Amino acid sequence: MSEPRVTLPLFRQRRSDGDTRLRRVSILGATGSIGNSTLDIVRLHPEAYQIVALVGGQNVTKMALLAAEFCPETIAMADEKAALALRNKLPQDLNHIKIAGGRQAVLEASAVDVDISVAAITGFAGLEPALMAIRSGNDIALANKEALVCAGPVFMKMAREYQVDIVPIDSEHSALFQCLLGQDLRSVENLILTASGGPFRALAPTELGNVTVEQALAHPNWSMGNKVTIDSATMMNKGFELIEARWLFDVEPNRLQAVIHPQSIIHSMASFRDGGFIAQMGLPSMMTPISLALSWPTRLDLERSSAAIAAFDPISALSNWSGLTFEAIDGDRFPCFMLARQAMTLGIYACTALNAANELAVDAFLKGKIPFHTIAKLVEKSLDQVTKQGFQEVSSLADVLALDAECREQFRL
Repeated sequence: MSEPRVTLPLFRQRRSDGDTRLRRVSILGATGSIGNSTLDIVRLHPEAYQIVALVGGQNVTKMALLAAEFCPETIAMADEKAALALRNKLPQDLNHIKIAGGRQAVLEASAVDVDISVAAITGFAGLEPALMAIRSGNDIALANKEALVCAGPVFMKMAREYQVDIVPIDSEHSALFQCLLGQDLRSVENLILTASGGPFRALAPTELGNVTVEQALAHPNWSMGNKVTIDSATMMNKGFELIEARWLFDVEPNRLQAVIHPQSIIHSMASFRDGGFIAQMGLPSMMTPISLALSWPTRLDLERSSAAIAAFDPISALSNWSGLTFEAIDGDRFPCFMLARQAMTLGIYACTALNAANELAVDAFLKGKIPFHTIAKLVEKSLDQVTKQGFQEVSSLADVLALDAECREQFRL
């Protein structure tokens, strides 16, 4: 008797093509880049989605507009003063919306019972809200990298325990998800994530000390939030994505690769033991992976969602894509990527330290306190420090939170 096929874990298969009910949605990180694109999709398909809960940070003006447009049941702001300002800003006819502020309010809003929670809060701050959504039995459209970078085994174990499906929003992981559908994972040789190379792909390593914040934020292909854009410039982002893929697809680190693909047309690919490759291609737009995460196993009509998609002609596109190129990642130019690979092989405790140091270093760079090339040096210093302390057990959320706090306490500019 042949062995059963080994297929993708934790991806939504429950909804039938004939299910036409409104899907209840919460957006954790509603005022950010992913939140914006998610709401654009809801605007295009109001017959399919109902916004039930929104979580934001400090952007009162933007959240007030979203409250008036979508009339959610619940809004939580991470900043308590922002929540009070939001309540005062809204007209009386929106008094039925529950508005609260602070950490506990964010966690409670994240736990609201919905069909799918879009986990898009940037950084380590997004981990607990995503886990709260899982505990409520909400399927997760995952955009927050740190949930898997810092707590991969804890996060996926909890998803299995609560029978929650995790659907990736990152374009690379969405691509791999599509490449692997229907495949026996035992036949996969490697998963290969692509990277644009960011704004400094052709810059000599010796020149990186002089780059400005504005230059680092000028990504050639993608429009993202500041933190993620800087991570893309250092290619820490790509290292994080390898760690994500390790847990999301249950793949050993030695079968995960990354390659620079400046055109950002092929979003990722899988190679198989018979020598074949499957790649997912498309325009560099987050609308496609977000819509797929929201609608799986169906696909939404996005023809009118943007000028780029509306004007898209497949034959012309293939002609324009004839010059697709690939190149290896230069570890001297992108030391953050190499540090992430190192942390992935060491374990979750090292990945948590990596993330904590990177968040603090990127914040310092954005505030003009350190030069660009110092980000990698500070991360390496923190990673060396935690490595010297030896292996630390990370088997629960409490372990992750304690280790993150310890790493941040030890961080020094």
